[in-house]
Amino acid sequence: MSEQRVAMVTGSAGGIGRGIAVALQEAGFEVIGVDRIPHEEGLLPRTEVVDLADAEACEDLVRRVGRVDVLVNNASVLVVKPLEEFALTDFDKAPPAGMFVDVRTLPS
Repeated sequence: MSEQRVAMVTGSAGGIGRGIAVALQEAGFEVIGVDRIPHEEGLLPRTEVVDLADAEACEDLVRRVGRVDVLVNNASVLVVKPLEEFALTDFDKAPPAGMFVDVRTLPS
């Protein structure tokens, strides 16, 4: 008998990520939900509250989680303000939210 496959879904506290996490769980995966905000109680058996833009927090997450067979990199950062108030640094906030967890979950 094979081990249950493990899926990590970032941005899983709501929206598309939540739907993906629930679908994977229904398909028989052990799902680890990761988001920077807490998940709804009882949604998933295993959740982690982590700011994925924080490299140290991502490294700690990978150490705690261990094996990951499927990674769904759904996390994003939404900056809401009038366009004339945007700075170039605001556009830099979205990519880092998922980059660290991608690289650090790859097998060495």
